[in-house]
Amino acid sequence: MNIATVTQLAANGKYEEALAAVDSMVSSNPECACLLVHKARLIMVQPSTAGPSLSEAEMCLLRARELDSESLEAIEELAHFYDAVLPSKEKAAHFAGIFIADVNKRLAKIREIG
Repeated sequence: MNIATVTQLAANGKYEEALAAVDSMVSSNPECACLLVHKARLIMVQPSTAGPSLSEAEMCLLRARELDSESLEAIEELAHFYDAVLPSKEKAAHFAGIFIADVNKRLAKIREIG
């Protein structure tokens, strides 16, 4: 199974199957920040509360950030999580600020090269 298949399962409303697949992938690759971000996204959009909790999504995102501190994907998802999913203005602002600073730093490097 791959991320595209997991995404398609979720798009077809098969969240339990998608979560089981991504869990299996995370078990095989526990140090992969990208997989943890995908798992968190699935948890956040699942239509019922029968699946993993939002605190598990939060833990996945924080672990992804710990594993790859340069991951814009993890930082952006953390900002979104704390803004819209489990609101915390302070945490949302913190991660949004990190995201913006990192993007600006990357743009400056691109301008130096170009």
